[in-house]
Amino acid sequence: MGETRQYRLVPSGAGDPMSGMDFALPATARTRETALQKHSLLENVIVLCVLVFSTTAFVNLFPGEHGLEYGQEGLLFAQILWSFLYLALLLLVRKRIMEYVLLMWESKPLVLLLGWACLSVVWSIDGQITIRHFVALLFTSFFGVYFAARYNLREQIRLVSIALGVVLIASIAACLVFPGYGISSENLLEQPAWQGVLSHKNNLAMLAILAMLILVLYYIRGIRRVLIVVGIVLLFFLVVLTQSKTSLLYFVLSIVAFPFLRAFQNNPSKRRKIVALALLIACGLAMWTYWNWESFTY
Repeated sequence: MGETRQYRLVPSGAGDPMSGMDFALPATARTRETALQKHSLLENVIVLCVLVFSTTAFVNLFPGEHGLEYGQEGLLFAQILWSFLYLALLLLVRKRIMEYVLLMWESKPLVLLLGWACLSVVWSIDGQITIRHFVALLFTSFFGVYFAARYNLREQIRLVSIALGVVLIASIAACLVFPGYGISSENLLEQPAWQGVLSHKNNLAMLAILAMLILVLYYIRGIRRVLIVVGIVLLFFLVVLTQSKTSLLYFVLSIVAFPFLRAFQNNPSKRRKIVALALLIACGLAMWTYWNWESFTY
């Protein structure tokens, strides 16, 4: 009881951008660290389901007029689904649930944010909805802490990659096979935009950007670089098909930023020159975007 618990980042490999830093367990959980590295198929499936549905994927399949985002109260079907997933997660970690609760408690900023969200019930117009949203936020925070403590960084990226792959492949299939479901147009003046199995085209575009960033990490590690380049090109065309101009700009900026980030990390003596060059290019892109914004967005 007298031993101090704290978060600790432990390097797991030098020069490997994906090995990064592994999340260390607190003192009470450190004795079970070896057991925590073994993941059952059921556990991985539950985690993948949470990650997939967290992207708002397949919301258009839920009963209701506008899926999960229909009204502030949400849909009963979605509430039942999330309750089932979180209940399954709690049953899965029931023997170590206090360890994860202690991890949450030791993160004071997280506790303060959760406390503020709980306190907002006092001045909320609809207290019942606020309480329900707070409970959802509480379980989401618990899942985040569990995910960080239970899986190391490499495993986290692998699971997120699988979840993104499921959503993106399903979205492309929906647009090609069921265009009435996967392709939408807000009005007759706009070109049809791909949204896939997501609730909005911007959501699909942002997930494509996240997938691209993960592919860049794999490219830096030298894993199947030809396939990685092909994947990045396909993701670029997917963002173009979503008609999301802002996401397309973010996609290009992310690609441009990676070489500067790697050069900054690997050349400490030239960091000032790298920063100056990056700022010069950023200013040029900002000026071009400012003067061409209307033609870019319309």
